[in-house]
Amino acid sequence: MIRAPQTTIGPARAGPFFFPRVGENGAVSCVHPLVAGQWRCRRQAGDDRETVLRRGLWGIWTLSAALLLLAAGAAAADEPVAVAPPWEVWRDLATLAVIPFGDRVVMASSHCPDDCAFDRHSPGDSRFLRSDGDEGVLFEAEGPGAITRIWMTQGDDGISLPLDPDVWIRIVVDGEVVVQLPLPDFFSGEVPPFLSPLVEHRLVSSGGNVSYVPIPYAESCVVSLLGAENAKIWFQITAHQLASGEGVAAFTGDEDLSGWQGLLGAQPGADPWTGGPFPTTAGSVELKRGTRAVIAAFSGRDAINGILLRIPPGRWGEVELRLLFDGQVRVAMPLADFFGLDGAGAEPVRSLLVGATEDGDLYAYFPMPFFETAVVELARGKSKPRGKIPVEFAVRRLGRAPHPDSGLFGASSEVDESTTPGRAHRVLEVGGRGKWIGLFAELGSRSGDSRDYLEGDELVAVDGGPAPLLQGTGVEDFFGGGFYFQVDRPGPLPFAHALHGMTSDRVRPDGTAATSMYRLMLSDAPTWSTGVVVDLECGPINQTPIRARTIAYYYSAASAQA
Repeated sequence: MIRAPQTTIGPARAGPFFFPRVGENGAVSCVHPLVAGQWRCRRQAGDDRETVLRRGLWGIWTLSAALLLLAAGAAAADEPVAVAPPWEVWRDLATLAVIPFGDRVVMASSHCPDDCAFDRHSPGDSRFLRSDGDEGVLFEAEGPGAITRIWMTQGDDGISLPLDPDVWIRIVVDGEVVVQLPLPDFFSGEVPPFLSPLVEHRLVSSGGNVSYVPIPYAESCVVSLLGAENAKIWFQITAHQLASGEGVAAFTGDEDLSGWQGLLGAQPGADPWTGGPFPTTAGSVELKRGTRAVIAAFSGRDAINGILLRIPPGRWGEVELRLLFDGQVRVAMPLADFFGLDGAGAEPVRSLLVGATEDGDLYAYFPMPFFETAVVELARGKSKPRGKIPVEFAVRRLGRAPHPDSGLFGASSEVDESTTPGRAHRVLEVGGRGKWIGLFAELGSRSGDSRDYLEGDELVAVDGGPAPLLQGTGVEDFFGGGFYFQVDRPGPLPFAHALHGMTSDRVRPDGTAATSMYRLMLSDAPTWSTGVVVDLECGPINQTPIRARTIAYYYSAASAQA
């Protein structure tokens, strides 16, 4: 059973591997991982930020030849590290790219089975699998596997409200009750092991209550609510079902999750990778109209694990990022799309693996495996404004071979200026084996400032199945919020966490509304064996014309691996 509260502190993590960092005393230090402890630049009296940067870049440029030699000479290890259970991605971020054979990620939610507009349990309109007296069963499965995400919310009149303390959550693992707590305690972030930032309540997640504490089971799992028969409640339970359960230890509540806490509690934009130093290529280019520049190229078996770019923010939309792995173009889109950058002065994404820092430096820390070659390229169209665009860059690789079951990283951009009633917005469609690990979405109304576009459910159909394997309860719920991201007062409340956030909610000059959101699925990524189709309903019953711009991040097997 869950025990009394205790404090757990995760390990300290390094910041970006190229750009200056500001310490607690305001001093700026430029630290390159290949020479950490040997080469630093310090801000001197009278220096501004750019002076410090130039001093740091001079040091990096003088190292360029050495970096390239190291990159060429550092042979990737022949054997990858052993893979932990897929939900324990914090043990080695490189395993995020591994595509398991035969696994299934499933969801039980309160969505309306008849496609009505009410995706919640309420008196007389049950969303429980079954009821037994005071107990309503939300989820049940035979093992092996793990609960990877639990989301719930309650509210009224369009505003989220505190969870009802008379409603309890009970979790039974392999026949033993391992959790039985009032809902407010379960999501408070104060009851071990359900501690912040693994657990977030509605005041910090803008209307949603979310737990990312993995709850593994070897034989079976049942999640129930007690005393909720007459409650109005929205819920989602996500689980990863393993094809093989060798070595799965059932949840006890005493697991060491400090690594997971440290990862999710890191400063936005900080380097989440440990175990360096890593081979790095750094430098600068000036992009003219109609030109391309290869800023990094590697051969062999390895994985890119960091891309940093500094480019004037006003030029983000003019430069295209192209990523080629094993000869395949896997990413080809403007920087503004790939890094989740919005327009009209909106705050950019600042997630664990992708986004822009407060200083406007762009970062991507996804593991990007390759088995033959990798090319990172920047391109600029001929029709763009005159003048050169200065770009400073650093591209880093892991220095060891990827797991043989790793997929190739990709990103897909889809834009609808106006959706057709009855037709969902297509987010992602990929064949072969794969997994979906993240989404940036900018959604908006076509007329007026109604936010009905947040009412649509995500629909994830895998391997040609006739019905979605995962169906949610609304857009803001998918992104970790609730009730249009409203907390105690009218007006959405932006927030940013490692795995999910809402960066902007605004009314455009034409009077229409727009909302920008992101989510990473590190421990709860949907997987498939032969293909996936991810759709987003448009409005409560898929009849609302909306604007949509989405960027889906995923892995899929190379043709030889499929």
